[in-house]
Amino acid sequence: MSQELKELLRSVLKEELQPIYEQLNRFERIQEQIEEMRAGKYHETFIHAELIGFKQFVDLSLKQLQHKTDAMIDKLLKHEKEIIGLKFKASE
Repeated sequence: MSQELKELLRSVLKEELQPIYEQLNRFERIQEQIEEMRAGKYHETFIHAELIGFKQFVDLSLKQLQHKTDAMIDKLLKHEKEIIGLKFKASE
């Protein structure tokens, strides 16, 4: 794989991962708040329901990221095939 393609993939993946990192940071803050609530007056059932909702949100985000990553890898493989084809034509 050419260095340019690797750098391009890294750059695109970094852009795609940024929203997920932000969501995970929000999830961690919410988790900290839940821990504080657990020590306080809120009932465990409420906390459990909130955690299930957050888990579903994170699972969905990860599925979306996986889909985007798969699509990017498919594009990268397509470009690599094109590069190989061009190199082969140039060597003839």
